[in-house]
Amino acid sequence: MSGAWDDISSLSTAAVTDVLLPPLTCSPCTPKKLQTVSSSLILLNKRILSGLDFQYPFFLSGLGVASSAAGSLVACRVLRVVPALPRPSITPAYWASRMVPVGLFHALTLCLGNTVYLYLAVSFIQMLKAFTPVLTLTTLSALSVESFSRQAGAAVLVITAGTLLAGAGALDGSRGSWLGIGTMLAAEMSEVLRLVLTQKLLTNLNFHPVEGLMYLAPASLLWISTFCLVMEAPRMAAEGAFATVAAHPFLFALAASLGFAVNALSYCVIVTSSSLSLKVFGTAKNAVVVYLGALLFAERVTTLQLCGYAVSLAGFGWYNYVKMTEPSRREIPRKPRQSPPLSGADAGSSSPTIP
Repeated sequence: MSGAWDDISSLSTAAVTDVLLPPLTCSPCTPKKLQTVSSSLILLNKRILSGLDFQYPFFLSGLGVASSAAGSLVACRVLRVVPALPRPSITPAYWASRMVPVGLFHALTLCLGNTVYLYLAVSFIQMLKAFTPVLTLTTLSALSVESFSRQAGAAVLVITAGTLLAGAGALDGSRGSWLGIGTMLAAEMSEVLRLVLTQKLLTNLNFHPVEGLMYLAPASLLWISTFCLVMEAPRMAAEGAFATVAAHPFLFALAASLGFAVNALSYCVIVTSSSLSLKVFGTAKNAVVVYLGALLFAERVTTLQLCGYAVSLAGFGWYNYVKMTEPSRREIPRKPRQSPPLSGADAGSSSPTIP
């Protein structure tokens, strides 16, 4: 077990070294790098929350957001490696009305997403995440942000059906299971709203992804800090939780660095493709995390869960096929904001995680 964690630590360290700067240029390898970093962060957060018995998910979530706010500001305003000219149109009133709500949904996504690790197994959480594409598809269509064909919508529904089947195989009727699933669904809905609003902001304002992070990360940090101060800080002080942070500085610093990398890479994918492609692409990555969750945490995965998740992966393959063949069948140009195909190489060649 310790050898496996040594491998994860090495993978995480390599991911930070190799990925922290490339997101500034949004290279074609961004989706692959997002797979690696996101998976590492998921497993690392599970290690901290469960392995160290550090039951303060809001504080843990805030580390990545704080590093994102500081890192993006340094990249844009100090080192100037990102072209970010002053924007007089972004007034304090505009920031409060347009970006603070996005920050709220981001904060809820992170806090609820980390909280669920206290109730559910890593493998089952990844299976539930396969439900997110259908929520994203519905929201994007309802808000007229992006349009999709019937076949693409049907493929997403297949992903959903597989997720429900996997969920049926994991429920044991206990309070922890139902509370965990409720928390996970709330986190997914918050994530969908955050992604849709972020896509509109980044495209309408023509932000560079890291420049967008410079404006949006402080809004998220505002909410997470509030949640943490009200709900966790008094308990952390009383239970000596800060001593745990001091005893494991590498793990917490790594969580902060990976959080910055995941946020920057996610914004790059949203800008270059779409919110739906980001979530559907993550389905392939989740398969690896399901396996690693069973390997590293000795989690039990039932046959029904595996069958349900296989259906979800089949839906992912169908979605990918539709996106590659649909334009040529219709013989019409691709719409400007239609999700691009996810190639087989991008979908799985560099899978290692997870949020």
